[in-house]
Amino acid sequence: MKYLAAYILCVLGGKENPTKDDVSRVLTSVGVQVEFERVEEVINKLSGKQLSQIIADGKLKMASATKSSTVEAVQPTLLVSEKKTETEPNKKKQVIESSSSDSDGESMFPLFD
Repeated sequence: MKYLAAYILCVLGGKENPTKDDVSRVLTSVGVQVEFERVEEVINKLSGKQLSQIIADGKLKMASATKSSTVEAVQPTLLVSEKKTETEPNKKKQVIESSSSDSDGESMFPLFD
């Protein structure tokens, strides 16, 4: 993540296509020990791409990851609730209702809004 952040800082600083030296300079300026293989990997994956497009793609991936993990997190909770509270149907209803309120997934990570 720090390599990506350094790359983005270079782009925001005016370098449209940062080199590994640019990214390495940013990292060493804040005391990070640089792994040049990781820097090259970031440069190779991001070179020639627009930063706005990279961020938009990442936003879509985060939204889909948030929705799928919300569903996975809710299902085990429902199973445990059913076993423990067979005599208390009101609590089971509350768990189901609270999970449906986050169905859009946007309330958890408003990262880029």
